[in-house]
This record gives sequence, structure tokens and C-alpha cells, in this order.
Amino acid sequence: QDSDVEEWEHDSSMPTAEAPKFTELTDSVKRAIAELGGSVFPKMNWSAPRDAAWMSCDGTLKCRTFGDVILLLKSSDFVTHDLTCPFKDCRDGPQEAPSPGYELVLRRWESISPGMEFRCFVNNGRLIGACQRDFTNYYSFLTVQHRSLEKELISFFERVRTKFNNSSYVYDVYRRSKDNFWVIDFNPFGVTTDALLFSWPELDENLLVDEEREAAVKATADRPFEFRIVPSQRGVQPSPYTTGRVSRDFTDIMSGEDINKFVDLFQSLAQQGEESSSDG
Repeated sequence: QDSDVEEWEHDSSMPTAEAPKFTELTDSVKRAIAELGGSVFPKMNWSAPRDAAWMSCDGTLKCRTFGDVILLLKSSDFVTHDLTCPFKDCRDGPQEAPSPGYELVLRRWESISPGMEFRCFVNNGRLIGACQRDFTNYYSFLTVQHRSLEKELISFFERVRTKFNNSSYVYDVYRRSKDNFWVIDFNPFGVTTDALLFSWPELDENLLVDEEREAAVKATADRPFEFRIVPSQRGVQPSPYTTGRVSRDFTDIMSGEDINKFVDLFQSLAQQGEESSSDG
């Protein structure tokens, strides 16, 4: 027992590991938070850590300290994707593109009604679709205002297209009042961006097989704009971010995506049952 105690005694001759310090970054973030009113919304070049919101005390991306920002960024799969393989799904460039130069973006925190946030899809210069951003809830007022909101979104797109040069992209907007929108963000037009109430084969004919693509290309020219909402409580969908709250192994087993893990679990449970029977 004495030898065990001696083994754990501190050896002053051994070097002591120190946690890294990012003084300049810490001070810059603290100053930005103070200048923006004390609360901020963090994001990287492309993605915000929405999948890590459950890590915060109030379940939002509202950050008041440097620690709040770092906790969300390091807990997010979205941010990890941006940092490690941002061009994974790009079709118009090399997979091993040079580093884009990463930036931490902090925006003033604004409390908004999630029912008035919409995602718009632009393909080849045409607004082809839009839908409510929060598809995990049913908002009855969207059903009532569906037609008028559709007209407002189309009208606002005419302002967006004159200021954004890309031909295909996705953008999110927040409606503050009638014909008054805030642009929240722009996103790539492709599978990296969540299609929400659409599917990417519906939006991008390039994802279809040859025969289907030809028909889709012909139909695209005359395709009317479509505005989708959750029409009733029955149309509510589960949040895609909840899977981040449990281990990936558990998610794979429950969804059946990894049959090998399921077999291993079954064999382990069977073995435990045999051992319990023999002990009894």
C-alpha cells in the first residue's frame, strides 16, 4: 500500500503540462461581445453551431462570454465539417482546395420569432422554392398568411438578386413586418445545405439520373415558385439536431444504419444472458 502512495506522489523534477492560452483571441471576443451589447450569435465562415444549442444553459446560441462561444463551436459537427472538409460536396472544384481562411463571426443577438424565418432556394437565377425554417413546429398563422407571404417572398427576391452575383444559392430571411425582411445568411446551393421541407433531387436536377434529369430540365424553365409550410400538427417533423445529444454508436444501432454494431450488441446481450443463467 505504501508503494502505491509513493507512486502517486508528485515528482518535482517532472515537467508540468499547462493548458494553452489564446490571450489575443480571448480579448478580441470579449471586446466584440461588449461592443455588440453583451450577447452575440456565433458562426464560422458557413455554419452556425445550431446542432450544439442543447449544450447551452437556455438551449439557444446566445453567448455572453468567450467560454460560451468556444463551448458551442467545439461541440458542433457543423463547425467541424467547415474546418475539416468544407468542399466535400462541391462539384465545381478540387476536393483538396486551399484553406479558405477561417473567420469567427459574431453578430448582435436578436430575439426573433422562429415562425417568421424562411429559407429560399435560387437555381440558375430563379427563385424556385421557399419554406419555413423551423419545420419542427406548426404555426397556424402561416396557414392564414400563406398567399400573402408567398407574394412578399417573391417581391423581396427581386431586391436580393440585384445585390448577389451567384446564379444558384440558398438564403435565409426573417420577416419583421409586412414587406420588411432581414437577410439572415447565404448558403451554398447543394446537399451540404439542409433542404428542410424540400429534397435536393426536387431542387437540383443534376442530382437525378440521366432520364429523370432531361425531364426535370425541361420542366424547370416553366416551374412555378413553390412555398411550403407545415400544414398541420401532423406535418411536424423531428429536429435533426437531437441526434447530437446521444452517442453516434447508439444512433446507428437504433436507426439500423450500421448492422454490424447491431449484431455486436445482440451477441453481447445474449452472452450476458447466458452468464446470468449459469450463475443462477
